[in-house]
Amino acid sequence: MTRKNIIIGNNIYKTQKECEINVRNRLIEIGITKSVRDNSIENYNFFIDLCKRHPHQNEKLKNVIDFEVKRGALNKKGLALNIINNDGTTTEISWRICVTEKGHTPEQLYNMALRQKISTQIQSYREKKDTDMSICSICENSLKDKMVHIDHEIHFAKLVDDFTNLHNITMPIEYEKIPITFERTFTTNDEWIGNLFYDYHLEHAKLRVLCEKCNLTREKYKK
Repeated sequence: MTRKNIIIGNNIYKTQKECEINVRNRLIEIGITKSVRDNSIENYNFFIDLCKRHPHQNEKLKNVIDFEVKRGALNKKGLALNIINNDGTTTEISWRICVTEKGHTPEQLYNMALRQKISTQIQSYREKKDTDMSICSICENSLKDKMVHIDHEIHFAKLVDDFTNLHNITMPIEYEKIPITFERTFTTNDEWIGNLFYDYHLEHAKLRVLCEKCNLTREKYKK
């Protein structure tokens, strides 16, 4: 099956990867700014066309007058795009979702909420005195001046599957968003799932320090 080109305004991309690279480069070129429109009307129009690919574009763009570019709340090296509305408020929008035209699946949202729940455990592991952050646990190369990843020896996806099956949990449909970071978290009615997983993860997860390459090239979990 032949893939359709991605068309954004007058720009044509053969693949999602090509489009993603171009969008990221545009954001880097613009840099941190409170007004993309003042920076470049061409880029403003580009982002309008890009955001029209979002699954909820009508809701997201109904009051748009500009965009801002800011540091990612979780990935400080990344850049995020926010919509500026006509009343001065902002609306978050994932430019990566705009590229793919696909929103998060129920399973992805479930995993995001579970990861958010155990984020303090990951941070505690990073800060433990006996955690050696200098060497990758797989390739044993030095991590000096490199990005350090905290990885689950037992795949996180397997931990989630085992936990979900053990407690016969039906994945929720609705989630809350945390202000600023926009991380997904469980609603009040489903908070018990996150609390239960926190304890399960504390007991069963085994964490390790990896370099970026070893983490990203690790074989995926197969059910």
